Amino acid sequence: MLETLPHRLLEISTLVHFSAGQTVVLRDDVVEYAYYVLSGELLVCSETADGKFSTWMTMNAPTVVSDLEILAGTDTYAASVSAGSGCIALRSSAVEFSALMRSDANFLWSVARMVGQKNFLLSHSRGNAAFRSSLDKTALFLLQQCAFHPPMQGIDFVLLKTRSRIASEIIISQKTLDRCLIKLRDSGYLTIRHGKIHISASQYQRLLESWGPSC
Repeated sequence: MLETLPHRLLEISTLVHFSAGQTVVLRDDVVEYAYYVLSGELLVCSETADGKFSTWMTMNAPTVVSDLEILAGTDTYAASVSAGSGCIALRSSAVEFSALMRSDANFLWSVARMVGQKNFLLSHSRGNAAFRSSLDKTALFLLQQCAFHPPMQGIDFVLLKTRSRIASEIIISQKTLDRCLIKLRDSGYLTIRHGKIHISASQYQRLLESWGPSC
């Protein structure tokens, strides 16, 4: 991937690593850096009045943190972002990152596309969620997760996320999530082993048949 990036980006950047759970940026903090994420998963979070965090968007590499704020010309972050897994990123100053976008039309276009893709996924998922049952939301979430690492014959997909995090991402209560998982398990769409959600190749196919894009 590094070979496809502008040489100038590599010149102005430092390679940084974030551990799972580590905060990358906080809402309302000053936009000091831009992060071009090379690997890993990021979570966009918000905090409720009682101090609870909820995740409302997952971003998978390659992606950029600070792109929305820089393009919008705002000085502070719109939301908090944390690492959902181990992440590797190129960190540069927001000022130099902005200057690079102004001078390199192809790079600007690639960053703008990332922003557009994230906004599309967010709008699409939130629009669908408004008219979906909790069971549908859970099944669609599982399909989305499987899409990153589809199960193969004899090799299950294992979802390593905690129940609380899954419920947060789907925006349902954990009790509701547990009920939905039991229904899906009893209907043969998944297996639960040692508390982990396992989805075999045949179960993935059943999920696609029931909740796939054509349904």
